[in-house]
Amino acid sequence: HRTFNFSKPNFKIDLVENEEAVYLITTSSDGRILQATPRLITLDEFQSIRQRTLIFDIIFYGAIAILLLINFLYSRMIRNNIYYFYGAYILFGCLMYLFVEGRLYGLGLSHQLIDHLMFISIRLWVLASILFTIRFLETKSSNPTFYKFIILMLCVTLGIPTIYQFVFFDSSISNLHITENILGFIWIILALTTVALALKKSKQKPTYYLISYSLFLFFVALGLVDSHATLLPGDPFSYFKIGTILEFIGFTYFIAILVKEK
Repeated sequence: HRTFNFSKPNFKIDLVENEEAVYLITTSSDGRILQATPRLITLDEFQSIRQRTLIFDIIFYGAIAILLLINFLYSRMIRNNIYYFYGAYILFGCLMYLFVEGRLYGLGLSHQLIDHLMFISIRLWVLASILFTIRFLETKSSNPTFYKFIILMLCVTLGIPTIYQFVFFDSSISNLHITENILGFIWIILALTTVALALKKSKQKPTYYLISYSLFLFFVALGLVDSHATLLPGDPFSYFKIGTILEFIGFTYFIAILVKEK
């Protein structure tokens, strides 16, 4: 629950001056949270955390807006359809972060509806990511059999969970979190497999792809480590965002090089 519209769950407790009280805080999870460590902090301290998060988000979403504008201008000049796939990848990635971080709480929508929309945004992000990958690496022409396998996997891994989600609308959320984590790992392996197969045909494009994608995976790994061990400064999720921006910058640069060469 949220007293304040903030990316992390929060709950306000009002104390009168010089009041002494003991609060017993318990947490439970329906599958959405790997671990939770509640802390009691002052309102001023919480507002400071919100301010730092706001500044980081302005930089993050501002960078995404600039990258979208750059790619839009490139697409208007060059007229290459790869920008449709790449633009969708950036847009759905941005939408996914807005939902996952709870930015749409406090707008009159129920928690359950926001969770359902979040899963839809994640699948759209995965769909755009894979379609962009096979377009960037030209998998359809270089390896048509594997291309058909990827399309089949998209239909199965994105279609079946979506059908399950809406058929069991009231009870599917907790199970979906675990399922999506497993599917996310599978898609990372499939993406790397696509790159490995592309390397057999050509070195240039797979190398460009790996440079950008590795930046994303590296910072995701840092965020996952920090979420469990708390070894690094800042919010663990901020490392995911840094990796995302660096990945987008890398792809923007390399797509421009490839199109220019053509």
